[in-house]
Amino acid sequence: IAYCNLSRQAFPGVPIVLGGIEASLRRIAHYDYWSDSVRRSIVLDSKCDLLVFGMGERAAWEIARRLDAGERVTDLRDVRGTAYAIGKGWEPLLEKKSRFTTDGGIVVLPSYEEITADKESFAKMARAFQMETNAQNGRALLQVHGREAVYFNSPALPLEEDDMDGLYDLPFTRLPHPSYGGERIPAYETIKHSIVTMRGCFGGCTFCSITEHEGRVIQSRSEASVL
Repeated sequence: IAYCNLSRQAFPGVPIVLGGIEASLRRIAHYDYWSDSVRRSIVLDSKCDLLVFGMGERAAWEIARRLDAGERVTDLRDVRGTAYAIGKGWEPLLEKKSRFTTDGGIVVLPSYEEITADKESFAKMARAFQMETNAQNGRALLQVHGREAVYFNSPALPLEEDDMDGLYDLPFTRLPHPSYGGERIPAYETIKHSIVTMRGCFGGCTFCSITEHEGRVIQSRSEASVL
């Protein structure tokens, strides 16, 4: 939220696209540990133009290509693995379908007001959300927040092995940002010798966020790439 506000001030008119695990896990109304409260979708609170959820390579590539081709960010409403706010005009979507139906390929989640007032509604929202995390059959979602709504396209399709190999062959430094000045970073110490071999998990465990972020489909690098 702070970054978006500062970016708006520094670069007025430049599209803001959120991504990363924080944006991904906060894309629907969610419980926030820090404030011990249920918060709105980060799409609304950050006022971003577009949010990329999941492992966002495909969405990032498409957004970059289409913006470079002259499209406006408000035209990018059909990119898989993205979400955006609808200030007006979402009511017809509700009129055509009842809760948790497949009419029109859209699943309507319990609203922000419903889940903050009732824990069972929160649980129903969480279950419906989980059921749509598979890119092969995940449907679009809609969640109302007061007079606004957030629309979520279907998840992005997983990467093929060649895509994964090419991605991890890019010249990332795999080092902390130089601004840390060489200080010890506990989080980095736990992963600095790790090698990414795959992504995704079909488990959907309640204590883990991998399914919500990386999806249910297992995607692997080739043996040669890992070596």
